[in-house]
Amino acid sequence: MYLIGNIFRLLEEKTLRKCAHCGKLFKSEQKFRAHLRYHREKTFYCEVCNKKFVFQYQLVLHKKASHSTGRSYVCKICGSSFTTKPYLKSHERIHSKVFTYECDNCRRGFYNKTAFKHHYEVHHKGVRFQCEHCDKNFMDEYYFKRHLHTHDPTFTKATYTCEICHKVLKYSRTYSNHLKTHTGENKYVCEICGKVFGWRQSLKDHMVLHSGEKPFICQICGKTFSKKQSMVIHERTHSQTKPYTCPTCNKRFSQRGSLKMHIRIHTGEKPFNCKICPKRFITNGLLKIHYKTHSSCYQL
Repeated sequence: MYLIGNIFRLLEEKTLRKCAHCGKLFKSEQKFRAHLRYHREKTFYCEVCNKKFVFQYQLVLHKKASHSTGRSYVCKICGSSFTTKPYLKSHERIHSKVFTYECDNCRRGFYNKTAFKHHYEVHHKGVRFQCEHCDKNFMDEYYFKRHLHTHDPTFTKATYTCEICHKVLKYSRTYSNHLKTHTGENKYVCEICGKVFGWRQSLKDHMVLHSGEKPFICQICGKTFSKKQSMVIHERTHSQTKPYTCPTCNKRFSQRGSLKMHIRIHTGEKPFNCKICPKRFITNGLLKIHYKTHSSCYQL
C-alpha cells in the first residue's frame, strides 16, 4: 500500500501534473500548460446555435462542419445532412430498408451504386488468389504469398525501437517522427490537448478531432467520420468482413487493433502501467479510468 508521501514522490519523479479544473493528469509540462488553455473563458460563440469556443479557429471549423451551406440536404427522419441530393436519396433508402442493388456473386444487397461498385471491385473483380484462412482476395501472386506469411505463428513484422525511451514503432516514418519528440524538432503543438507534431499538416489533420468536423461519409448508412481510415473500418461492419484471426482461439475481428488487444488476454501482457501504484492494464483506456481512483488522494 502506497503512503501519501510516496505518491507525491512518484508524482515529482514522473513530473505528473494534475489539472485543477477536470482532474486530468499530464507527464509533460508542455502538454499540461497547453491543456490549461482549454479551460479559459469561451469568448467566441456561434450565432447559429450559440455554441461557444475558446479559440476563433475552433468556431470557424465548427461553422464549416455544422452550418455550411454545402451540406444543405437534410434527412427528415434522422437529421443527417449531405452535400448533394443523390447522397440524401441514397441515405433515405436505409430507413426504408429496401436494397437497390444486389451482387450476383454473393447475393449481398446494397442501398446505392457506389457501395455496390466498391464491393465488387474489392471482393470479385480480378480475383485470382483467395486466402483460405481469412477469405481475403488478391489479384497479384506476390502480395498473396506475402499475406500468407501473416498467418504463420512464427511470423513477426519488422519493428523500430527507440533507443531513448524503448518505444516500439511499426514503420520507419513514424519512428523518425517519434525521434523528434526527444530532439525538440516536433514544433507544432495542439493548443487544446498539447499533442506535438513534426509537420504542420499533421497538426491540421489532428485539429479536426477537436472541431467536430466529419467530412468522410459512409455511403451505406450516412454516418460521418473525421478520418478516412475510421470510415473504412466502419464500412466493414456492413460487410461483416473480419480479416484478422486470433492464432490461439480462432476468434475473428474486423480491426487489427481489436485483435492485438484480444491477444493480450491469452498472453497476459499488460503494457500500460500506473505511475502511482503497481497496477498494470491491457488498454490505455482502462488505465485512464483507473487514474480517476487516485484523483482524491492528492492535490497539486
